[in-house]
Amino acid sequence: LGYEVIEQLGWELPDHIVAPLASGSLFTKIRKGFDEFIKCGLVEEKGWNAGQIIRQAAREIQGGGGGQPFYATAGGKNPSGLQAAVDAAVSLLKES
Repeated sequence: LGYEVIEQLGWELPDHIVAPLASGSLFTKIRKGFDEFIKCGLVEEKGWNAGQIIRQAAREIQGGGGGQPFYATAGGKNPSGLQAAVDAAVSLLKES
């Protein structure tokens, strides 16, 4: 699936992926495909760190988060801050 995504985007990595996760195995397989293209030098890595981004965005929901550079999760106590958290994440991605 990683090959098809990159090919359809003109040989560039996507800015984001939305995929049904269930156990999460599809996500890891897509990422593995992307990693192979990066290693071969066929596409450039975005340089984002999902763990750092989600940790900062989670402050908007009075929560915390973290994870790996390519996959992160967060939770919090203030659902009314969810839009602010999304906006913060988008802003951080644009700055990168």
